[in-house]
Amino acid sequence: MKLNKFRVTNFRSVEDSGWIEVDAVTALIGINESGKTNLLLPLWKLNPARDGEIQPTSDFPKALFGQIRAAPDSHPFITAEFTSHSEAETFAQAAGIPKEDVRVVQVIRYFDGHYQVRFPKHTPETTVATKWVVRQLDSTITKLDKADALKQESSLKSSLLEGFGSARDALPEQGEMSSPQLEALRDQVADLLPDSPAKTSVIVPMVQQLVDSLGEKSRQLSAPDPGEMEDVRQAVISAMPEFVYYSNYGNLDSEIYLPHVVENLEREDLGPKEAGKARTLRVLFSFVQLEAEEILELGRDFQDPNDPTREPTDEELEEINEAKRTRSILLQSAGTKLTTKFRDWWKQGDYRFRFEADGNHFRIWVADDRRPTEVELESRSTGLQWFLSFYLVFLVESSGQHKKAVLLLDEPGLSLHPIAQRDLSAFFESLSTTNPIIYTAHSPFLVDADRLERAR
Repeated sequence: MKLNKFRVTNFRSVEDSGWIEVDAVTALIGINESGKTNLLLPLWKLNPARDGEIQPTSDFPKALFGQIRAAPDSHPFITAEFTSHSEAETFAQAAGIPKEDVRVVQVIRYFDGHYQVRFPKHTPETTVATKWVVRQLDSTITKLDKADALKQESSLKSSLLEGFGSARDALPEQGEMSSPQLEALRDQVADLLPDSPAKTSVIVPMVQQLVDSLGEKSRQLSAPDPGEMEDVRQAVISAMPEFVYYSNYGNLDSEIYLPHVVENLEREDLGPKEAGKARTLRVLFSFVQLEAEEILELGRDFQDPNDPTREPTDEELEEINEAKRTRSILLQSAGTKLTTKFRDWWKQGDYRFRFEADGNHFRIWVADDRRPTEVELESRSTGLQWFLSFYLVFLVESSGQHKKAVLLLDEPGLSLHPIAQRDLSAFFESLSTTNPIIYTAHSPFLVDADRLERAR
Protein backbone atom coordinates (compact mmCIF):
# COMPACT_ATOMS: atom_id res chain seq x y z
CA MET A 1 0.00 0.00 0.00
CA LYS A 2 1.16 3.52 -0.77
CA LEU A 3 1.07 6.21 1.94
CA ASN A 4 -0.89 9.28 0.81
CA LYS A 5 -1.22 11.40 3.94
CA PHE A 6 -1.25 11.22 7.72
CA ARG A 7 -2.59 13.08 10.72
CA VAL A 8 -1.24 13.27 14.28
CA THR A 9 -3.52 13.97 17.24
CA ASN A 10 -2.62 14.43 20.92
CA PHE A 11 0.90 13.06 20.67
CA ARG A 12 3.50 14.80 22.81
CA SER A 13 3.36 18.50 21.82
CA VAL A 14 1.02 18.00 18.84
CA GLU A 15 -2.68 18.60 19.45
CA ASP A 16 -3.82 18.16 15.85
CA SER A 17 -1.52 18.39 12.86
CA GLY A 18 -4.31 18.29 10.30
CA TRP A 19 -3.78 16.13 7.24
CA ILE A 20 -0.19 16.16 5.93
CA GLU A 21 0.09 15.13 2.28
CA VAL A 22 3.00 12.85 1.38
CA ASP A 23 5.08 12.66 -1.81
CA ALA A 24 7.86 10.28 -2.80
CA VAL A 25 10.09 12.72 -0.89
CA THR A 26 8.49 14.99 1.70
CA ALA A 27 10.34 17.63 3.72
CA LEU A 28 8.91 18.90 7.02
CA ILE A 29 10.49 22.32 7.45
CA GLY A 30 10.49 24.27 10.69
CA ILE A 31 12.59 26.06 13.27
CA ASN A 32 13.99 24.25 16.28
CA GLU A 33 11.36 23.14 18.82
CA SER A 34 8.54 23.57 16.31
CA GLY A 35 7.43 19.94 16.68
CA LYS A 36 8.91 18.34 13.55
CA THR A 37 10.16 15.25 15.38
CA ASN A 38 6.76 14.79 17.02
CA LEU A 39 5.26 14.34 13.56
CA LEU A 40 7.69 11.59 12.57
CA LEU A 41 7.61 9.54 15.79
CA PRO A 42 3.87 8.69 15.78
CA LEU A 43 4.06 7.71 12.11
CA TRP A 44 6.97 5.40 12.98
CA LYS A 45 4.94 3.91 15.81
CA LEU A 46 2.05 3.20 13.46
CA ASN A 47 3.97 0.16 12.15
CA PRO A 48 7.62 0.22 13.23
CA ALA A 49 10.03 -2.09 11.47
CA ARG A 50 11.73 -2.57 14.84
CA ASP A 51 11.43 -1.12 18.34
CA GLY A 52 9.02 1.84 18.29
CA GLU A 53 7.05 0.88 21.39
CA ILE A 54 4.53 3.38 22.76
CA GLN A 55 6.08 5.08 25.81
CA PRO A 56 3.34 6.63 28.00
CA THR A 57 5.63 8.94 29.98
CA SER A 58 7.14 10.33 26.76
CA ASP A 59 4.34 10.02 24.21
CA PHE A 60 1.22 11.02 26.16
CA PRO A 61 0.76 14.82 26.12
CA LYS A 62 1.36 16.00 29.66
CA ALA A 63 -1.90 17.96 29.85
CA LEU A 64 -3.89 14.79 29.03
CA PHE A 65 -1.66 12.25 30.75
CA GLY A 66 -4.16 11.13 33.40
CA GLN A 67 -7.06 11.05 30.97
CA ILE A 68 -5.20 8.97 28.37
CA ARG A 69 -3.63 6.71 30.99
CA ALA A 70 -7.12 5.86 32.29
CA ALA A 71 -8.47 4.97 28.82
CA PRO A 72 -5.68 4.57 26.24
CA ASP A 73 -8.03 2.57 24.00
CA SER A 74 -10.16 5.69 23.49
CA HIS A 75 -7.36 7.97 22.31
CA PRO A 76 -5.95 7.67 18.76
CA PHE A 77 -2.61 9.33 18.07
CA ILE A 78 -1.99 8.62 14.38
CA THR A 79 -4.21 8.20 11.32
CA ALA A 80 -2.65 7.28 7.98
CA GLU A 81 -4.36 7.03 4.62
CA PHE A 82 -3.10 4.62 1.97
CA THR A 83 -3.94 3.66 -1.58
CA SER A 84 -4.26 -0.09 -2.07
CA HIS A 85 -3.11 -1.67 -5.32
CA SER A 86 -2.64 -5.41 -5.68
CA GLU A 87 -4.04 -5.86 -2.16
CA ALA A 88 -7.44 -4.44 -3.15
CA GLU A 89 -8.72 -7.77 -4.45
CA THR A 90 -7.94 -9.46 -1.12
CA PHE A 91 -9.54 -6.65 0.90
CA ALA A 92 -12.68 -6.62 -1.28
CA GLN A 93 -13.18 -10.39 -1.04
CA ALA A 94 -12.69 -10.43 2.71
CA ALA A 95 -15.00 -7.45 3.23
CA GLY A 96 -17.62 -8.51 0.70
CA ILE A 97 -17.71 -5.07 -0.93
CA PRO A 98 -16.69 -3.76 -4.40
CA LYS A 99 -12.98 -3.43 -5.14
CA GLU A 100 -13.30 0.30 -5.81
CA ASP A 101 -14.57 0.76 -2.23
CA VAL A 102 -11.26 -0.50 -0.79
CA ARG A 103 -8.90 1.53 -2.99
CA VAL A 104 -8.49 4.04 -0.16
CA VAL A 105 -7.71 2.67 3.31
CA GLN A 106 -7.30 4.54 6.58
CA VAL A 107 -5.47 2.94 9.50
CA ILE A 108 -5.74 4.47 12.97
CA ARG A 109 -3.65 3.46 15.97
CA TYR A 110 -4.61 4.07 19.58
CA PHE A 111 -2.40 4.51 22.62
CA ASP A 112 -3.22 0.99 23.87
CA GLY A 113 -1.73 -0.31 20.60
CA HIS A 114 -4.87 -1.50 18.83
CA TYR A 115 -5.72 -0.59 15.24
CA GLN A 116 -8.89 0.62 13.58
CA VAL A 117 -9.44 0.28 9.83
CA ARG A 118 -11.70 2.42 7.67
CA PHE A 119 -12.61 2.50 3.98
CA PRO A 120 -13.59 6.14 3.29
CA LYS A 121 -14.95 5.34 -0.19
CA HIS A 122 -17.34 2.72 1.18
CA THR A 123 -20.72 4.12 2.27
CA PRO A 124 -22.55 1.31 4.07
CA GLU A 125 -26.20 0.84 3.08
CA THR A 126 -28.29 0.98 6.26
CA THR A 127 -31.75 1.62 4.72
CA VAL A 128 -33.54 0.76 1.51
CA ALA A 129 -36.06 2.89 -0.36
CA THR A 130 -39.64 1.85 0.38
CA LYS A 131 -40.38 1.94 -3.33
CA TRP A 132 -37.91 -0.95 -3.83
CA VAL A 133 -39.91 -3.03 -1.32
CA VAL A 134 -43.17 -2.00 -3.03
CA ARG A 135 -41.77 -3.18 -6.37
CA GLN A 136 -40.86 -6.57 -4.86
CA LEU A 137 -44.38 -6.99 -3.49
CA ASP A 138 -46.08 -5.78 -6.69
CA SER A 139 -43.97 -8.15 -8.78
CA THR A 140 -44.91 -11.13 -6.58
CA ILE A 141 -48.62 -10.14 -6.56
CA THR A 142 -48.61 -9.97 -10.37
CA LYS A 143 -46.95 -13.39 -10.66
CA LEU A 144 -49.39 -14.91 -8.17
CA ASP A 145 -52.39 -13.44 -9.92
CA LYS A 146 -51.33 -14.93 -13.25
CA ALA A 147 -50.20 -18.27 -11.84
CA ASP A 148 -52.24 -21.45 -12.45
CA ALA A 149 -52.35 -22.73 -8.88
CA LEU A 150 -53.10 -26.34 -7.98
CA LYS A 151 -56.78 -27.04 -7.37
CA GLN A 152 -56.15 -27.60 -3.64
CA GLU A 153 -54.25 -24.30 -3.45
CA SER A 154 -57.02 -22.01 -4.68
CA SER A 155 -57.85 -20.83 -1.17
CA LEU A 156 -54.10 -20.41 -0.41
CA LYS A 157 -53.72 -18.24 -3.50
CA SER A 158 -56.61 -16.03 -2.41
CA SER A 159 -55.25 -15.67 1.12
CA LEU A 160 -51.77 -14.86 -0.21
CA LEU A 161 -53.08 -12.18 -2.54
CA GLU A 162 -55.15 -10.73 0.29
CA GLY A 163 -52.15 -10.78 2.69
CA PHE A 164 -49.82 -9.22 0.13
CA GLY A 165 -52.40 -6.57 -0.66
CA SER A 166 -52.69 -5.64 3.01
CA ALA A 167 -48.90 -5.50 3.40
CA ARG A 168 -48.62 -3.43 0.19
CA ASP A 169 -51.28 -0.95 1.28
CA ALA A 170 -49.53 -0.49 4.66
CA LEU A 171 -46.36 0.76 2.96
CA PRO A 172 -45.91 4.42 2.01
CA GLU A 173 -44.90 5.19 -1.57
CA GLN A 174 -41.88 7.21 -0.40
CA GLY A 175 -39.43 6.89 2.47
CA GLU A 176 -36.83 4.40 3.73
CA MET A 177 -36.96 1.08 5.55
CA SER A 178 -34.39 -0.22 8.02
CA SER A 179 -33.18 -3.78 8.55
CA PRO A 180 -35.59 -4.45 11.49
CA GLN A 181 -38.53 -3.21 9.40
CA LEU A 182 -37.53 -5.49 6.53
CA GLU A 183 -37.17 -8.39 8.97
CA ALA A 184 -40.69 -7.75 10.25
CA LEU A 185 -42.10 -7.65 6.72
CA ARG A 186 -40.23 -10.81 5.76
CA ASP A 187 -41.69 -12.63 8.80
CA GLN A 188 -45.13 -11.29 7.92
CA VAL A 189 -44.83 -12.73 4.41
CA ALA A 190 -43.35 -16.03 5.62
CA ASP A 191 -46.27 -16.48 8.06
CA LEU A 192 -48.65 -16.55 5.07
CA LEU A 193 -47.10 -19.82 3.85
CA PRO A 194 -48.53 -23.14 4.97
CA ASP A 195 -46.48 -25.38 7.26
CA SER A 196 -46.62 -28.29 4.78
CA PRO A 197 -46.99 -26.97 1.24
CA ALA A 198 -47.61 -29.28 -1.69
CA LYS A 199 -44.39 -30.56 -3.21
CA THR A 200 -45.60 -29.61 -6.70
CA SER A 201 -46.81 -26.17 -5.63
CA VAL A 202 -46.38 -23.41 -8.21
CA ILE A 203 -47.16 -20.44 -5.96
CA VAL A 204 -45.19 -21.31 -2.81
CA PRO A 205 -41.75 -20.96 -4.56
CA MET A 206 -42.84 -17.48 -5.71
CA VAL A 207 -43.51 -16.42 -2.16
CA GLN A 208 -40.36 -18.11 -0.86
CA GLN A 209 -38.35 -16.15 -3.42
CA LEU A 210 -39.77 -12.91 -1.99
CA VAL A 211 -38.98 -14.06 1.56
CA ASP A 212 -35.39 -14.80 0.54
CA SER A 213 -35.04 -11.48 -1.26
CA LEU A 214 -36.25 -9.49 1.75
CA GLY A 215 -34.00 -11.52 4.07
CA GLU A 216 -30.90 -10.98 1.90
CA LYS A 217 -31.53 -7.24 1.72
CA SER A 218 -32.01 -7.13 5.50
CA ARG A 219 -28.67 -8.90 6.02
CA GLN A 220 -26.96 -6.42 3.72
CA LEU A 221 -28.36 -3.50 5.69
CA SER A 222 -27.26 -4.95 9.03
CA ALA A 223 -23.80 -6.10 7.84
CA PRO A 224 -20.94 -4.96 10.10
CA ASP A 225 -18.57 -2.20 9.01
CA PRO A 226 -15.99 -4.03 6.84
CA GLY A 227 -13.16 -2.34 8.76
CA GLU A 228 -14.39 -4.02 11.95
CA MET A 229 -14.16 -7.51 10.50
CA GLU A 230 -11.13 -9.22 12.01
CA ASP A 231 -9.90 -10.91 8.83
CA VAL A 232 -10.19 -7.62 6.92
CA ARG A 233 -8.35 -5.72 9.67
CA GLN A 234 -5.55 -8.26 9.77
CA ALA A 235 -5.21 -8.23 5.98
CA VAL A 236 -4.87 -4.44 5.96
CA ILE A 237 -2.36 -4.35 8.83
CA SER A 238 -0.26 -7.06 7.15
CA ALA A 239 -0.20 -5.07 3.92
CA MET A 240 0.91 -1.80 5.54
CA PRO A 241 4.45 -0.66 4.79
CA GLU A 242 6.89 -0.73 7.67
CA PHE A 243 8.39 2.51 8.95
CA VAL A 244 12.08 2.98 9.71
CA TYR A 245 12.95 6.00 11.87
CA TYR A 246 16.45 7.41 12.22
CA SER A 247 17.90 10.47 13.92
CA ASN A 248 21.43 11.86 14.36
CA TYR A 249 21.35 10.59 17.93
CA GLY A 250 22.08 7.11 16.60
CA ASN A 251 25.39 7.88 14.87
CA LEU A 252 28.04 5.29 15.66
CA ASP A 253 31.29 6.10 17.41
CA SER A 254 34.43 4.57 15.98
CA GLU A 255 35.48 3.03 19.30
CA ILE A 256 32.82 1.18 21.23
CA TYR A 257 33.36 0.03 24.81
CA LEU A 258 31.64 -3.34 24.93
CA PRO A 259 30.86 -3.50 28.69
CA HIS A 260 28.91 -0.25 28.35
CA VAL A 261 27.12 -1.60 25.28
CA VAL A 262 26.06 -4.75 27.14
CA GLU A 263 24.77 -2.63 30.01
CA ASN A 264 22.94 -0.04 27.86
CA LEU A 265 21.22 -2.64 25.70
CA GLU A 266 19.46 -3.90 28.81
CA ARG A 267 18.41 -0.47 30.11
CA GLU A 268 15.05 1.18 29.43
CA ASP A 269 15.73 4.50 31.19
CA LEU A 270 18.20 5.99 28.69
CA GLY A 271 17.83 9.55 27.42
CA PRO A 272 17.14 10.20 23.70
CA LYS A 273 20.82 10.45 22.72
CA GLU A 274 21.96 7.33 24.55
CA ALA A 275 18.84 5.42 23.49
CA GLY A 276 19.57 6.33 19.86
CA LYS A 277 23.13 5.05 20.12
CA ALA A 278 21.98 1.88 21.90
CA ARG A 279 19.47 1.22 19.13
CA THR A 280 22.10 1.61 16.40
CA LEU A 281 24.52 -0.60 18.30
CA ARG A 282 21.82 -3.24 18.69
CA VAL A 283 21.35 -3.08 14.94
CA LEU A 284 25.11 -3.24 14.34
CA PHE A 285 25.54 -6.39 16.39
CA SER A 286 22.48 -7.89 14.77
CA PHE A 287 24.24 -7.28 11.43
CA VAL A 288 27.42 -8.92 12.75
CA GLN A 289 25.13 -11.77 13.86
CA LEU A 290 26.59 -11.79 17.34
CA GLU A 291 25.52 -10.55 20.73
CA ALA A 292 27.71 -7.81 22.16
CA GLU A 293 28.16 -9.97 25.24
CA GLU A 294 29.34 -12.87 23.08
CA ILE A 295 31.87 -10.67 21.24
CA LEU A 296 33.15 -9.59 24.63
CA GLU A 297 33.27 -13.16 25.88
CA LEU A 298 35.06 -14.51 22.79
CA GLY A 299 37.88 -12.04 23.39
CA ARG A 300 38.45 -12.80 27.06
CA ASP A 301 41.99 -13.55 28.15
CA PHE A 302 42.59 -16.32 30.63
CA GLN A 303 41.84 -15.63 34.26
CA ASP A 304 41.18 -18.08 37.06
CA PRO A 305 38.82 -16.35 39.54
CA ASN A 306 39.96 -18.72 42.29
CA ASP A 307 43.68 -18.29 41.64
CA PRO A 308 44.66 -15.11 39.72
CA THR A 309 48.30 -16.19 39.61
CA ARG A 310 47.66 -19.53 37.88
CA GLU A 311 48.96 -19.90 34.32
CA PRO A 312 46.65 -21.44 31.69
CA THR A 313 47.18 -24.99 30.51
CA ASP A 314 47.91 -25.76 26.86
CA GLU A 315 44.30 -26.88 26.40
CA GLU A 316 42.97 -23.66 27.94
CA LEU A 317 45.27 -21.58 25.74
CA GLU A 318 44.05 -23.45 22.68
CA GLU A 319 40.41 -22.74 23.65
CA ILE A 320 41.16 -19.03 24.12
CA ASN A 321 43.00 -18.82 20.80
CA GLU A 322 40.21 -20.67 19.01
CA ALA A 323 37.59 -18.28 20.45
CA LYS A 324 39.61 -15.27 19.29
CA ARG A 325 40.08 -16.77 15.84
CA THR A 326 36.35 -17.38 15.66
CA ARG A 327 35.65 -13.77 16.61
CA SER A 328 38.20 -12.48 14.09
CA ILE A 329 36.71 -14.53 11.25
CA LEU A 330 33.16 -13.45 12.12
CA LEU A 331 34.15 -9.77 12.21
CA GLN A 332 36.10 -10.06 8.96
CA SER A 333 33.09 -11.69 7.29
CA ALA A 334 30.76 -8.98 8.62
CA GLY A 335 33.10 -6.23 7.37
CA THR A 336 33.18 -7.77 3.90
CA LYS A 337 29.40 -8.09 3.88
CA LEU A 338 28.92 -4.46 4.92
CA THR A 339 31.45 -3.25 2.33
CA THR A 340 29.62 -5.08 -0.47
CA LYS A 341 26.13 -4.02 0.52
CA PHE A 342 27.07 -0.42 1.27
CA ARG A 343 28.79 -0.11 -2.12
CA ASP A 344 25.61 -1.25 -3.88
CA TRP A 345 23.59 1.36 -2.00
CA TRP A 346 25.86 4.42 -1.72
CA LYS A 347 27.42 5.13 -5.12
CA GLN A 348 29.43 8.20 -4.14
CA GLY A 349 32.51 6.47 -2.81
CA ASP A 350 34.17 3.06 -2.80
CA TYR A 351 34.35 2.52 0.96
CA ARG A 352 35.81 -0.51 2.69
CA PHE A 353 34.92 -1.32 6.28
CA ARG A 354 36.67 -3.51 8.80
CA PHE A 355 35.46 -4.48 12.26
CA GLU A 356 38.00 -5.10 14.98
CA ALA A 357 37.57 -6.27 18.56
CA ASP A 358 40.39 -5.89 21.05
CA GLY A 359 39.69 -6.84 24.62
CA ASN A 360 36.77 -4.68 25.79
CA HIS A 361 36.90 -2.43 22.74
CA PHE A 362 35.15 -2.73 19.38
CA ARG A 363 36.37 -0.51 16.53
CA ILE A 364 35.26 0.34 13.00
CA TRP A 365 37.97 1.12 10.44
CA VAL A 366 37.34 2.75 7.06
CA ALA A 367 39.33 3.16 3.83
CA ASP A 368 38.48 4.13 0.26
CA ASP A 369 40.24 4.57 -3.09
CA ARG A 370 41.15 8.20 -2.45
CA ARG A 371 42.35 7.46 1.09
CA PRO A 372 43.54 3.85 1.04
CA THR A 373 45.07 3.99 4.52
CA GLU A 374 42.60 2.74 7.12
CA VAL A 375 41.46 5.26 9.71
CA GLU A 376 38.91 4.95 12.47
CA LEU A 377 35.33 5.88 11.62
CA GLU A 378 35.45 8.78 14.07
CA SER A 379 38.24 10.40 12.01
CA ARG A 380 36.17 10.34 8.83
CA SER A 381 33.52 12.92 8.00
CA THR A 382 30.41 13.18 10.13
CA GLY A 383 28.50 12.74 6.88
CA LEU A 384 29.97 9.26 6.39
CA GLN A 385 29.27 8.45 10.04
CA TRP A 386 25.64 9.43 9.49
CA PHE A 387 25.32 7.45 6.25
CA LEU A 388 26.85 4.32 7.75
CA SER A 389 24.76 4.46 10.92
CA PHE A 390 21.55 5.18 9.01
CA TYR A 391 22.30 2.45 6.47
CA LEU A 392 22.76 -0.18 9.19
CA VAL A 393 19.42 0.78 10.75
CA PHE A 394 17.76 0.79 7.33
CA LEU A 395 19.35 -2.51 6.31
CA VAL A 396 18.57 -4.46 9.48
CA GLU A 397 15.25 -2.98 10.52
CA SER A 398 13.64 -3.27 7.12
CA SER A 399 14.68 -6.96 7.19
CA GLY A 400 14.57 -7.60 3.47
CA GLN A 401 11.37 -5.56 3.09
CA HIS A 402 13.29 -2.65 1.52
CA LYS A 403 10.66 -1.89 -1.08
CA LYS A 404 7.93 -1.64 1.52
CA ALA A 405 9.69 0.48 4.12
CA VAL A 406 8.94 4.19 4.48
CA LEU A 407 12.02 6.07 5.72
CA LEU A 408 11.56 8.71 8.42
CA LEU A 409 14.72 10.78 8.85
CA ASP A 410 15.00 13.30 11.65
CA GLU A 411 17.32 16.23 10.82
CA PRO A 412 19.54 14.27 8.41
CA GLY A 413 22.89 15.71 7.40
CA LEU A 414 22.94 18.52 9.98
CA SER A 415 26.72 18.44 10.13
CA LEU A 416 27.22 18.30 6.37
CA HIS A 417 28.64 21.15 4.29
CA PRO A 418 25.91 22.91 2.22
CA ILE A 419 27.17 21.29 -0.99
CA ALA A 420 27.08 17.88 0.69
CA GLN A 421 23.56 18.67 1.93
CA ARG A 422 22.57 19.37 -1.66
CA ASP A 423 24.06 15.99 -2.64
CA LEU A 424 22.10 14.36 0.17
CA SER A 425 18.91 15.86 -1.24
CA ALA A 426 19.79 14.33 -4.63
CA PHE A 427 20.47 11.00 -2.92
CA PHE A 428 16.98 11.10 -1.39
CA GLU A 429 15.59 11.52 -4.88
CA SER A 430 17.23 8.31 -6.10
CA LEU A 431 16.38 6.31 -2.97
CA SER A 432 12.73 7.36 -3.14
CA THR A 433 12.20 5.22 -6.25
CA THR A 434 12.02 2.23 -3.90
CA ASN A 435 11.45 3.85 -0.51
CA PRO A 436 9.27 6.90 0.19
CA ILE A 437 11.13 9.38 2.41
CA ILE A 438 9.81 11.88 4.94
CA TYR A 439 12.45 14.00 6.62
CA THR A 440 12.65 17.02 8.89
CA ALA A 441 15.02 19.93 8.31
CA HIS A 442 15.63 23.60 8.95
CA SER A 443 18.39 23.97 6.37
CA PRO A 444 17.44 25.49 2.99
CA PHE A 445 20.11 23.34 1.32
CA LEU A 446 18.10 20.22 2.13
CA VAL A 447 15.13 21.45 0.10
CA ASP A 448 15.44 21.03 -3.66
CA ALA A 449 14.69 24.45 -5.12
CA ASP A 450 13.07 22.79 -8.13
CA ARG A 451 10.73 20.72 -5.94
CA LEU A 452 9.37 23.22 -3.44
CA GLU A 453 5.95 21.57 -3.61
CA ARG A 454 7.43 18.78 -1.48
CA ALA A 455 8.05 21.09 1.47
CA ARG A 456 5.56 21.20 4.33
